[in-house]
Order: sequence, then structure tokens, then C-alpha cells
Amino acid sequence: MNAQTVLFADIYDAHAEEIYNFLYYKTFDRSTAEDLTSTTFLKALEHFPKFKSTPGASARSWLYKIARNTVIDYYRTKKKDLHIDETWDIADTVSLHNSIETKLKLEHVLQKLQELPEKDQELLIMRLWQGLSFKEISLVLEKSEASVKMAFSRGLKILRQSLITVFILLPLLWK
Repeated sequence: MNAQTVLFADIYDAHAEEIYNFLYYKTFDRSTAEDLTSTTFLKALEHFPKFKSTPGASARSWLYKIARNTVIDYYRTKKKDLHIDETWDIADTVSLHNSIETKLKLEHVLQKLQELPEKDQELLIMRLWQGLSFKEISLVLEKSEASVKMAFSRGLKILRQSLITVFILLPLLWK
């Protein structure tokens, strides 16, 4: 193995799971997320000789950018509006889903998240679920860090406002 192959293998080991999770949050389907993760890393491997890590551009943000473009390409070829039952693919064995109330809340969060513009969805997923910094997100989205922070704040505010009603009314319905 040459040094470049070893370096790419290290990058894969460090980021494969979080790239898969990002793609899963974008598709909510395990097999699709697995396929898109494979495609992402194949594209990354093809372009790895051209990749230059700089202080502003890390391998992590480079991979997220490739993953983001891969999922965009995927949705261009697929039907965009799927019913929530067709996309909800979380194992029943997960203890979080044992209660009906929790399931309903999670479905509402998903539904409200999907009602947001696609860029706001991506931003919230990258920041809240994937833990990317605003700087990394700005590199992925090719926007300024300030505009990413502002868009995140707006998206989070919209999501919170739409979910307040859900979380207030659901407990009342179960009484």
C-alpha cells in the first residue's frame, strides 16, 4: 500500500459512520443511505489525488460536500414527495420508539423538518445531528459563516414554532 491509500483509509475510518448518518437523515432509508455512502466514498477516492487539505478545508467538510451533492443527485432521479410511512426506517428494537407518544412526536419532528426548505433541513441536520461547526458547514454549502449562522437560527426558530403546538397538544390528547 502506498501512503496515499493509507491516508484515504484513515479518512474513511474516521468519517464513514458520520457520512452514513448524514445521508440517513437525508433519506430515512438504511439501504439508500448505505448506497449513497458507498457512492460518496467512491467519488472521494476518485478525486483524492486532487484533494488538498488546507486550514479552511478539512477532509471532513470535503466529504460532506461530496455526500451532499450525491444525495442531491439521488433526489433528482427519484420521486421527491414520499409518504412518511415509506421513508420511516428506524428499527423497532430501538428503546426510544417503545412508546406511542414518542413515535408520534418523532414523526411530527420529521414531518416538520421535511416541511422546511431543503437547505434549512441540511443545515439543521449537519449542525444538530452531525455536530459540524458553522465553519465546516459554510465550506460545504459554499456560504459565509455569518450567513450559515443566520440561516441556522431562522431554521431552528421555524422548527421550534411548528413543534410547540405538537408537544403541547399531544399529551392532552392522551389523557
